[in-house]
Amino acid sequence: MALVNLEANDVDHAEVISIIADENRIPDKDEVGEAFQPKLYHATVAALWKIIPTQSPPIRIRIGQLVSCTAGVLTLLLALRFFMSEIRVSAKVRFLSFSLLALNPKLIGINAQVTNDSFVILFASLALYFGYRFFFNHLVKDFCSMTIATILASLSKGNGLVDFIAILAVFTVAFFQGWNGYPLTIRKTVLYASIFLVSFFCSCTEIWLLLGTLPQVWFAFRNQFSPGAFPARVRKDFFRLPRSDIHYGFTPNIPSFRYA
Repeated sequence: MALVNLEANDVDHAEVISIIADENRIPDKDEVGEAFQPKLYHATVAALWKIIPTQSPPIRIRIGQLVSCTAGVLTLLLALRFFMSEIRVSAKVRFLSFSLLALNPKLIGINAQVTNDSFVILFASLALYFGYRFFFNHLVKDFCSMTIATILASLSKGNGLVDFIAILAVFTVAFFQGWNGYPLTIRKTVLYASIFLVSFFCSCTEIWLLLGTLPQVWFAFRNQFSPGAFPARVRKDFFRLPRSDIHYGFTPNIPSFRYA
């Protein structure tokens, strides 16, 4: 789909990429529709547009779509690794779980569009995967991977902040569990949480711009989960009878039903 789709794309994302690639600047947060979002995906695609010297809109669109497609493939490989090595379930459950994820039509469509959704899904999944491993085995390499993935998720889209908040919540639980013999001691929990916080806020310099447009980010995040309008197939109207059909000195309003 990433090679044939030329219509189902968000024009605002393409405009942000075009400004970065052609004008060598970061657009103002109110300049175009998606300019308020963090721009890791946009900068990545813009760099590829510069490397591949072409001004053809279809080719540029396909480059952006292939970047999203690559992120989607990596997400599926990560999910496959998780199902195969991190959880103990039957082969049938693994097959069904991975199939439901890989054949999800919305996920397939997202990974074939010029949008930053594929990036935030990949890095948020990596953050959760390495977070799961870190809080289970407490290895430094898993902590570093979790921290880097969380930073990249937040630099990809505002929704990446959800991972940051979730990991902080787990650190809070681990802190109180430390009093009950939890393998990760209170001192280590505080140390890891402090490094996580400092690394996040020192690396995400663009996060302050994001916080300045938090109402817009929340509006976009909320609309993703808002139920759609119920399809109105039949509409009730009223019409007035002709003068010849007037009875008892008034003209009644007769309801009628027709397709919308």
